[in-house]
Amino acid sequence: MSIVSQHYFIFWALLLPLYYFTAEASRWKVLLFASFVFYLFSGTSFYIVFILLTTLSTFFLGKWIDCMAEETKYKLHTEVLENKEKKRLKKELKKKQGRILLIGLFFNFGILAILKYTNFVIENVNALLYQNGSEQQFSMMNWIFPLGISYYTFQAMGYLIDLYRGKSSAEKSLPRFALFLCFFPQLSFGPISRYSELNQELFTGHSFDFKNIRFGASRILWGFFKKLVIADRLSIAISLITSDPETFNGIYVLVGMIGFTLQMYADFSGGMDIVLGSAELLGICLPENFNRPFFSKSLAEFWRRWHMTLMQWFRDYIFYPLSGSRFCISGMNFFSSKKLPFLASRFPIYVASISVWFITGLWHGASWKYIAWGLVNCFVILLSQEMTPLYRAFHKHFPKCRGRVYDAFQVIRTFLLFSFIEMFEYYSFVNVFRMSFNMLTNFHIQDLYDERFSTLGLSLSDWIVVFLGVLLMLYISLLQRKGSVRERLSKKPEALRFTLYFLLFLSVLLLGIYGQGYDAGSFIYNQF
Repeated sequence: MSIVSQHYFIFWALLLPLYYFTAEASRWKVLLFASFVFYLFSGTSFYIVFILLTTLSTFFLGKWIDCMAEETKYKLHTEVLENKEKKRLKKELKKKQGRILLIGLFFNFGILAILKYTNFVIENVNALLYQNGSEQQFSMMNWIFPLGISYYTFQAMGYLIDLYRGKSSAEKSLPRFALFLCFFPQLSFGPISRYSELNQELFTGHSFDFKNIRFGASRILWGFFKKLVIADRLSIAISLITSDPETFNGIYVLVGMIGFTLQMYADFSGGMDIVLGSAELLGICLPENFNRPFFSKSLAEFWRRWHMTLMQWFRDYIFYPLSGSRFCISGMNFFSSKKLPFLASRFPIYVASISVWFITGLWHGASWKYIAWGLVNCFVILLSQEMTPLYRAFHKHFPKCRGRVYDAFQVIRTFLLFSFIEMFEYYSFVNVFRMSFNMLTNFHIQDLYDERFSTLGLSLSDWIVVFLGVLLMLYISLLQRKGSVRERLSKKPEALRFTLYFLLFLSVLLLGIYGQGYDAGSFIYNQF
C-alpha cells in the first residue's frame, strides 16, 4: 500500500474513527493492528517474517540485557562489597551484555546484509572470475526488498545499543515493542526514531483534537504537492538527461545536476511530510528529518539538516564509539610516539569519518557508485575542516567579506557542491568528471532551445509549473526560519486559511502527475 494512493485514503477513513472511538488506553492496540494490516498490503507481505524476526530477537535480547543489569544492580545494593569487587562485577556485566549485543547486531544486520547486498557481492565475484578467465558465473538472487527493512533494523539496533549503554530500560510488553518497530507511517522510509522519543507518543492515548487533524491534513497535502506536482513532473525530464550523457551534455549536465537535487528533495521531504502529517492525525509527533537544508553554508551543515535521523544514528552509534575505540587510541599513541602530533589528533576523526561515510554510501545503494558518493562527501567535509584556519585568516584580513551577500554565496556554493556530488549516484565514477569537464567547456545557453529540449517530455507549461512550485517550496522554507508556518497560518482568518488550503488541493488535483503506467509509490527513498 503506497502512501500516495487511493487505498491509503480508504485505510485512513477506516482507521481514524476506529482509533478515536476506542478507549485511550487501548488505542495503541488499534495502531498495532493497523500497522500489520498496512504491511500485509504493502506488496511484500511474504517478507513480514523478517520484521517479525527482528522484533522477536531484539525484544528478547533486550530483556536479557536489562535483566542482567537489574541483577547486578540488586547485588551491588544488597551486598557489602569492596570497590574492587564492585568494579569487577560491573566489568563482567558489560562483557556479558556485550556478547548479547553482538548476537543481536550480527543476526539483524546479517539479515539486512544478505537481502540487500548478496547480489552486489555476487556481481563483484563474477567480475573477478571473468577477469581471471573463468567461465563460471553465479546466478543473481531474485529477492524483493522488504518494506522499510533498513529503517526498522537501524531503529531496533539503536534500541539494543541504548539498553547496553544503560540509557533506557527494556520494554516489558512484546506487542508494545512490536508497535515501536512496526508503526506504519514510518515503515515506508523513516524517520529512524529512538525508543525514548517514541515511547510516550505511541502508548499515551491522545485525545481527539481538531487542531491535530487540521495540521496533519495540511502537512499531508503539502507533501502531496511536493511529490506529485514537483518531484514526479521533474523526474520525467531528469531521468532522460541523467540516463543519456552522450546526448545531454554541456548545459544539460547542469540542468540534470540541479534538477536531480530538487527532484530528490521534493520527493523525499514530500514523503516525510506525508508520514509526519499522518502521525499527527493521531496526535503522535515523530522526529523531523529535514531542517531547510538548502540554506546551509557548508556541506557538513547540509548533512546536519538533511535526513537528520539517519545522520544522527551514524553519529551516535558509529562515529563516536569508533573515534574512541582502542584502535583509534592505539593509532593516536603510535603517531604521538613518532612525533607526529597532527596525525595523532586527526587519526580518530579520519577513521571514524571514512567509516561512517563508507557505510552511508553502502546504505544508500549496493553499488560502488554509492560508495564513491559517500567517500567524496567525506573527502570534501574533511578538507573543509582542515581549511578552517585559512577561512579564519581570510576573514581576518578581509573583514568586509561578510554579511548577506557572502552568506548567499556560501548557500549557493553549498547547493552546487551537493548537486555535483549527487552526480555520483547516476553517473559512473569516470563519467562524473568527464561530464563535469564537458559542462564547463561546452556550456552554451542557446543549447536549451535546440531539438533536445523538446524530447525531455515536458511542455512549456510543465516547466512553468515546476519553476513556480520550486519557488513556492523555497518560499515556505524561508518563512519557516521565523517559526512554524502552520502555527502562524492558524492565527489568520478562517476564510483565508480555507482559500489557501483549497488552492493547494486544486493544485495537487489538477497539476499532479497521474496517468497510465504512473507509479505514485515510487519514492526515491522508499526501498531503503
